Amino acid sequence: MISRTCFRRSISLLQFSSLTPRAIKSIAIKSTACRVQVVRSTAQAVRSTAQAVRSTAQVVRSTAQAVRSTAQAVRSTAQAVRSTAQAVRSTAQVVRSTAQAVRSTAQAVRSTAQAVKSTAQAV
Repeated sequence: MISRTCFRRSISLLQFSSLTPRAIKSIAIKSTACRVQVVRSTAQAVRSTAQAVRSTAQVVRSTAQAVRSTAQAVRSTAQAVRSTAQAVRSTAQVVRSTAQAVRSTAQAVRSTAQAVKSTAQAV
């Protein structure tokens, strides 16, 4: 865009000036200044692009770190789920064992009652 502007400016100067040495010198000076501006603008664009590349690289590194952290959290959650499931199974086993003990105790109480009754009848 700047180079087009420089070109148009030079053409404009050529069209409307009498090509005297002074006019030619003026065109040359203005064209050189315009080219210097183009070079400066290009250098600025290169610096901005380099900064954008660095920023993008930082975002990529941060995203990769976030992905690793999320993967670790998923693994930890899966381990917690497995541990909880094991605890539930263990608790269920304890409940079953306790229920069996209660039934055995009830049977022992009934047997003892029957023995007491039989002893009483024998007496």
